[in-house]
Amino acid sequence: MKLYRILAIGLGIALVAPISLVSAQGDENSCVEAINTSLAREQRMYRGVLFGEPSVEDAPVGNVKFDGSGKPWIRIKPIPPGEDEAEDSWASVSGEGEDSKTMQEAADDFGLSVEAASSAPDGTARADEDNEIWVKVGGSWKEALDLKDDDEIYGDVPTGDGIFGTRRIMTSELVPYLTQTMRALQCKTAALCQQVELSFSGGSAQDGPAGCMQMGGTISACDFTDNTSGQPDVSKLRSYCERTSKELLEREAELLKLAVEYDAAYRSILQFAGNFDLALHEFRWPLTFSLRQSTGVIAELGRIPCFLGSCDAYPDTPEFR
Repeated sequence: MKLYRILAIGLGIALVAPISLVSAQGDENSCVEAINTSLAREQRMYRGVLFGEPSVEDAPVGNVKFDGSGKPWIRIKPIPPGEDEAEDSWASVSGEGEDSKTMQEAADDFGLSVEAASSAPDGTARADEDNEIWVKVGGSWKEALDLKDDDEIYGDVPTGDGIFGTRRIMTSELVPYLTQTMRALQCKTAALCQQVELSFSGGSAQDGPAGCMQMGGTISACDFTDNTSGQPDVSKLRSYCERTSKELLEREAELLKLAVEYDAAYRSILQFAGNFDLALHEFRWPLTFSLRQSTGVIAELGRIPCFLGSCDAYPDTPEFR
């Protein structure tokens, strides 16, 4: 029942939730950004249904959640006592090309060794002399632009153990649910490109993509009906959405194949190990009893008389003559 509940929640959100982005009147760059943001969200939803997503309270240090606007928040390790921000546990850090510290700079500012600054896990937070918070992300330390606690974080992916987290079941029994989840991702990406196409003219869809539910709504960032600064290259945006969606689906399909192979091997090993342990437990006393009996029989073999001529031979040494 747990598997059905997880699948129902994940597919329900994936298939019913409309794609809707609110932004300024469209231009080419904002449309591309909106497409990328929507595809990234669908990918997170898909992977959350497969592999699970921890809740805000149970998220480990380094876990990343995205809010409704697509802004990432990383779980940080509590800052040492005495800092004003000690209760904040989620941070929004600076992006690429913005403020960051190298390992040497972090070591000098935080009173650490270079090795300690480099080996710190993602999500480790430190305060500099100006009481600004810096978070270890990847190969550098990023400035924390904003801090929030657990009550202020709402991830856009449903929490749960995921399909692969289902226990006491064989991998072959998960295949129908995995196939449905992949099909949901295909429908959502196809619907997104359909919405991009309809947003160019401000129209509405009569039917959904082939084999998928109809999903209403348009993307305002791709609405060029009232654009007075020149008409963007619509064909370029259309091909961009289709090409990016295709690449995403191909990559996720290959990753799903790898995940299924690993899961099948892992569950097979667990099943074999469990059965082997049970067999050893069942045969432990019969085997030890048989070995004890064998030692007794071997000890009695010396009492059997020998009828061969070699039995009467004696060492050819002077002391035995």
